Amino acid sequence: MARISFLLLFTLSASYLLAEVNRYAIFFTDKNNTPYSLNEPEDFLSQRALERRTKQGISLTENDLPVDPQYVSGIRQAGADVFYTSKWFNLAIVQMDEALTSNLLSLNYVSDVRLIAVDERLNLGSREKDSWLGRVKSKSTDSQLNQLGINNLHNDNFKGEGILIAVFDSGFRGVTSSAPFASIFNESRLLDTFNFVLNNEDVYDLDAHGTEVLSVIGAEVEDEFLGAAPDASFVLYLTEDDFSEYPIEQYNWLLGAERADSVGVDIINSSLGYNTFDSPFEDYTYDDMDGNTTIVSQAADLAASKGILVVTSVGNEGLNSWGFVVAPGDADSVLAVGYVNSQGILSSGSSRGPTSDGQIKPEVVARGVSTSVIKESGDISSASGSSYSTPLIAGLAACIWQSKPDLTAMQLRDSILSIGDRSTTPDNLYGYGIPRYGDIIASLETIGRSSLKVFPNPTSLNVITVQGVSDPDAIFTLIDAKGKRFQLTSNRSGSDDSYNLELINFSPGTYLLEVSIKRKKEVIRILKR
Repeated sequence: MARISFLLLFTLSASYLLAEVNRYAIFFTDKNNTPYSLNEPEDFLSQRALERRTKQGISLTENDLPVDPQYVSGIRQAGADVFYTSKWFNLAIVQMDEALTSNLLSLNYVSDVRLIAVDERLNLGSREKDSWLGRVKSKSTDSQLNQLGINNLHNDNFKGEGILIAVFDSGFRGVTSSAPFASIFNESRLLDTFNFVLNNEDVYDLDAHGTEVLSVIGAEVEDEFLGAAPDASFVLYLTEDDFSEYPIEQYNWLLGAERADSVGVDIINSSLGYNTFDSPFEDYTYDDMDGNTTIVSQAADLAASKGILVVTSVGNEGLNSWGFVVAPGDADSVLAVGYVNSQGILSSGSSRGPTSDGQIKPEVVARGVSTSVIKESGDISSASGSSYSTPLIAGLAACIWQSKPDLTAMQLRDSILSIGDRSTTPDNLYGYGIPRYGDIIASLETIGRSSLKVFPNPTSLNVITVQGVSDPDAIFTLIDAKGKRFQLTSNRSGSDDSYNLELINFSPGTYLLEVSIKRKKEVIRILKR
């Protein structure tokens, strides 16, 4: 049954009604008559996207099907200007007069109408790109890379080649005109751009925050500046409107994630976070930070379910009244990143956990105090915040993934947690700590390709058997979906290399079984039914 959302009822205040035309999300009831088929995915997903799913064993689902074009045509005929559709949420983003709301709700295929931003903003403008500018000499990036062991990856020639990274941000001003980014263009490693704020392909305007974020991953100045994954390929999506703060930015993030999925992106870097808005009626509470409530956190988990590693900032709320993680950092399948200084000491500004449902946040931390960045002018400078620790982790992930291409996105996420310097004692300040590649090369060799056998798996029993463990001092640790660790009691099962582990006190769900044998770790995914 069609309904006006609670959000809409409360946000249609006098201040909102000052503008005749606003932006809305129109939710549809179904995809029953869609002309698209899961048997012909090439109609709506790129070959690279399909290969990513096949490689990771991910099946197509109904939310992969595009919105029914007849429904889109119907709301357009009713008077709404349609700009975007979301297949994952089965909705359309429109601009229209508020008076059309009742007309749209009368359509039997419309379930909800939500006001998501005031005033007209979407258009079809564009601008020309500039020529290359120069740069100035400054400090190197050695400190921030070496803290994560990225130098070890680079020395082995793993610099992110073949990994496609999407950067979601508020603008990339100067990227087309700054020499440190020239190689990205000269080597044809920029594969897609889109501005969801203005509805065009020009992302090189509005703001330069994304420029600095991108530089931490992909910029290069010989002997002076090196990004964490300088050989990676990129898509740049402008999802954040830096001049206002309305829920539409979360929908922009959703649209960006869907487009990233479709073009075959491997990693999403999002140095963005949401908890308060220009209208206080729309503000989130701490209870909403449960990984499931906000649009953007739902979108982040959906992206992860498609085989994309989502790396996002935990937020810079540590010194204000909010203090805690912001969305989508609360999602349970992302890597939420806090920030530390060059000595590895947490910044007081870094948001903390837990989420309202008890998840450990952040997952990891990296250098975010005086991080070296490239400014829009092409100059090397520094900046601080989780915006800059996040791309360091994204770059680390890209280089590891290049070195271990058989890992799934979740295996990669799990391996990064396992190499944190606080992985055995995670908390809600540092998470699993600073992940350092050089400290855990050996463990990466076996993640996803374990020599151990676990049976039955999946299991509905309260006991599982691990076979292939010859060391009597082996430690068995079970890790739940919230990152909580439980050391298990083990008993030999009758042979020298087999152990029985009790799961009697664990609820159904997905777990990681970590087997520590001396300095070597193997991680196996367990499904308890």
